[in-house]
Amino acid sequence: MVYPHNGIHIVESTVKKNKLPILLVHGTDDDFVPCEMTRQGYAVCSGPKELMLIVGADHGTSFLVDTPRYKQTVFAFLNRTVGEEHELL
Repeated sequence: MVYPHNGIHIVESTVKKNKLPILLVHGTDDDFVPCEMTRQGYAVCSGPKELMLIVGADHGTSFLVDTPRYKQTVFAFLNRTVGEEHELL
């Protein structure tokens, strides 16, 4: 399913042509933005990509629900893509 907004397909228009590394993070219990939107964005993204789904997280709460995994994933992504060592805080 594509979620149109003013005639523009948000998912396709924002990530389909992307060539930069992207980390998509989404809570599985998000009832504001459907998790399927992020899955669809991941599927159509043509650049290097990573998807982290946080089970039980609502909209904007992924960090709070699983802080250790969130930090580990974000810093590992930065280390791979930016090329500098980032430490867990």
